[in-house]
Amino acid sequence: MTFGEKSAANTVSKLLCGCDYRDEVVNAINTLFFDFSIKFFRQIVDAKFNGKDINMQWYQEHFIEAENIAPDEAAIYAGLNKKTITNIYGSASREIVLSAAKNNFAYLRELLSELEDDAENDIAVTITISYNNITVKLSLSESLLVINALATKKLQIRGGAWSAIGKSVEKPLIDELCRRSGVPAENIERTFTRDKNLPYDRETDYKLISRTVDRISHTAGQQKFP
Repeated sequence: MTFGEKSAANTVSKLLCGCDYRDEVVNAINTLFFDFSIKFFRQIVDAKFNGKDINMQWYQEHFIEAENIAPDEAAIYAGLNKKTITNIYGSASREIVLSAAKNNFAYLRELLSELEDDAENDIAVTITISYNNITVKLSLSESLLVINALATKKLQIRGGAWSAIGKSVEKPLIDELCRRSGVPAENIERTFTRDKNLPYDRETDYKLISRTVDRISHTAGQQKFP
């Protein structure tokens, strides 16, 4: 995830005045999560509108096994995120992510089936989605599956937001500090170009370059110290 220009600008302003910026991150997390939730529910309603039977088999075919589904999205709908898969399997290749998603969905489906068959279970949980006079009522297992996918997505968004804040704000923050400090534009280097003559060239996001380094070095060389 990346911060919008408005969120980045607000975060920079708060940092410069010594204010807490974390509400900007929380707002971004909530906005992204609500957008995902609405799109998720709308796909279910659209399928109902097109005459599809909304059940576990449809969920599997549409959200887990569809040819056009992105691997990380399939993982989310199956209750996993890409980072977890990488930690477990040591890789996040398309094949591994899709395989992990299918396996986890199969496990969840069996677990939820057992839950519904439990005679002692007297808890009823249902999600009802309505849009333009179309209503979809999900069963206990289907509702729990949707809740699990939403919880997984929220965790993914939250982790991505907090890890992305530095990358999203660091350059605008240094730009503003340079502007306030009167640093000339020719002394600022914001683009990293790898030196192919070096076996390893560490990426640097921001450089402040002294254009008078040769003169300063020459003058310093003529100084005598006791």
